[in-house]
Amino acid sequence: MVTKTDIPLLESKSQVIVIPVNCEGISVTGVQKQMEQYYPEVWEHYKLLCLNKVLRQGYPYFYEDDKYQFIFFPDKGYYSKNRERYLKMGFKYLKNKYENFGIHTISFYSKNKMEQNLINKFYNNISDLEVYCHEE
Repeated sequence: MVTKTDIPLLESKSQVIVIPVNCEGISVTGVQKQMEQYYPEVWEHYKLLCLNKVLRQGYPYFYEDDKYQFIFFPDKGYYSKNRERYLKMGFKYLKNKYENFGIHTISFYSKNKMEQNLINKFYNNISDLEVYCHEE
């Protein structure tokens, strides 16, 4: 089931927080800038992934250390025009892999109706996964 919330994404109590990113290592959105500020070691890892061309659009990357679990969700390249396509690819990938990662609760950031509708479409009928859709 998907639950909408207005709690800021980085204040989520979910086991895993999904961070929407680009593949260039550039902080563009408020969530990315907050991530860079509050979790600098995690953000440095993300920038290295970009520098080494590890991240690809539509293929979420699971990050885990002894304190945090994040998923970098590259939904766009610097000049991408097919964002919806990459969102669908990434959501499908996570839907198929969440059990392999041992995920029980997950938080997504959604800034528009299209993203919210896709999150609902892919995750609303999964009974063993709590999904939170953060609008802030």
